[in-house]
Amino acid sequence: MPATKDRSTSQFVIVDTPPDPESRDPRPDLEAWRSLASPLSAVRERIDPAEYENVLAALLNGPEVGDAKRLVFPLSKAEALVSCFRPEKREEIKRLPGITRIEDLWDRGLVLASSTWLSDRPLKIPYLLLAVVGILGLEWSLRKLARLA
Repeated sequence: MPATKDRSTSQFVIVDTPPDPESRDPRPDLEAWRSLASPLSAVRERIDPAEYENVLAALLNGPEVGDAKRLVFPLSKAEALVSCFRPEKREEIKRLPGITRIEDLWDRGLVLASSTWLSDRPLKIPYLLLAVVGILGLEWSLRKLARLA
């Protein structure tokens, strides 16, 4: 501090190293992979029984045994990963318009015609659209009357 007579005579060492560990050691960390990976038992029912032995042979060796093994594959045997996933077929429930359908408040409106020449659906004008157009029209009319526009 310039105002005091105290002086610092020590030296500071500034180390310029990258903060992320990947830059210091770019090799793959297999133990970190193993801690993040799911156990084989999590996907056991999805694997085809004929492919199970191939998947088991492709896994990296570790301290686990059997279904407790972790799903850690070496990059050279990554094609075995595809066997762990079988596409699940989901049936979509098709809901008809009516009581079961979720209807937004924005969709409610004044029905002008049950069908038109363009479509068989009813022609609806939403209440919100009518309100906004009405308020803007009223504001424009008041400006014209007051000669502000």
